[in-house]
Amino acid sequence: MLQPYAPCLCRLEQLFGFYEQPRFGLYAIFILVTVGVLWSAIQYMETIRKESFRTPVYTRLIKYHRFCYAALSGTIGAQSVLFAKCTAELVVNTVMGQGFLFSYYQTWMVLICMCSTIFLQLKWLNQGLQRYVITLS
Repeated sequence: MLQPYAPCLCRLEQLFGFYEQPRFGLYAIFILVTVGVLWSAIQYMETIRKESFRTPVYTRLIKYHRFCYAALSGTIGAQSVLFAKCTAELVVNTVMGQGFLFSYYQTWMVLICMCSTIFLQLKWLNQGLQRYVITLS
């Protein structure tokens, strides 16, 4: 049976404390490595694509090339949701009178990360859509 939804509001100290835990460090390293591998794969396949578009080598890689754009955009998009949730918590804490969110340097880091991840998600999604036709097959 599903439990009723009860919103959980974290205090500012708790919210910023999440980013200082070793668990988050491992998560961040995993995400950075994943993004690095996907980006490197895209760069490699773009080089092959520019050199010889219709060769058998690129024909074998085309499915992976498409997947890498979608996976990279989706991975970065998931991070933008994480940072947006944190920003929403910060705004609610400010409205509830539990502190002014812009007085903490961590707030600026979260906002910069959120804007960066949104930009990168849209950039890589658009690059993938420019290069490949969307088909359902």
